Amino acid sequence: MATRQLPALPVSTGLLDTDLLHTRQGATDKSLTGEKSKQAHGGIIPWTIGFPFLIGGYTDRNGLLYKAVQANVGQDPELDVTNTYWEPASLAGNVNLKSNTALSDAAATLTAAQLIGGEFTITPTVARIQTTDTAANIIAAFAGSVDNSNFETTIINLAAFDVTIAAGTGVTLVGNMVVNDGSATFRVRRLTSSTVSVTRLETGSGSASNIYTSPDQTITSGGGLTLTHGLAARPTNIRVQLVCQSNNLGYLAGYVRNMSGDFCSDVTSDSRGLSLWTENDTEIKARFGNSAEAFIISNATTGARAPITNANWKVRIIAKEF
Repeated sequence: MATRQLPALPVSTGLLDTDLLHTRQGATDKSLTGEKSKQAHGGIIPWTIGFPFLIGGYTDRNGLLYKAVQANVGQDPELDVTNTYWEPASLAGNVNLKSNTALSDAAATLTAAQLIGGEFTITPTVARIQTTDTAANIIAAFAGSVDNSNFETTIINLAAFDVTIAAGTGVTLVGNMVVNDGSATFRVRRLTSSTVSVTRLETGSGSASNIYTSPDQTITSGGGLTLTHGLAARPTNIRVQLVCQSNNLGYLAGYVRNMSGDFCSDVTSDSRGLSLWTENDTEIKARFGNSAEAFIISNATTGARAPITNANWKVRIIAKEF
């Protein structure tokens, strides 16, 4: 019988000379005993009553995936209702099962479970912002994941109003985050044990991988920003958006206002606006004016010129590489 070389596990696997190896396909290879059994493949092993499962090992029991939280032999995951030996798991990688979440016509948080579900539908009557869950919550829900584990989720917008994806804490956005009267698919990837990226894979007109959209940034008068854009080259077009967090100057929470990405001094000699520049091919730098109110805009209702309340807004920076 032909055998194949399998990646080595640590010597401390705990497998004995009499243990038999169950391959990924579920067969029993009686030639892999003793030291050879320590070459066992670290994949998904069909549950077998006599197999010695290790901590962190995976088993398939009647089509459901479980992860061992204690080394055990003969502990049936279907009967382990207290999760003493096993916990339910999902594959570290692409999640292919889809469930649709119908979003209401309002700003909302896309929960980790909904993101993993894989599909959203919304019919907005005005521009809306949908914010991802935090990286911590996404990673916790993505059971069994490791760094670079990923899944895809799709936003379906059934109306001609912008739906903009905003970043929760610990989430980095890559690509164009606006969906208008169409659909877009995003890859959600675990970067580290505490951070996640959301990357747009395509748009109606092609790839958006040459566009960077920053997480929404707190406005701090006189403060600076350093943003790593992840583009293949230094961006040549950088613009700024003000994202309303709570009602101010006639704008409602969720409204997005395009701004000139430049520093200015108004007629009272107060320094306002946002200076933007690049020093290298990987980062965007920015500095807010040091006035107590960093921007002056026109009131959405009256048109009167007035300074914003910093705490009521955040800044989003969009950069494109040509």
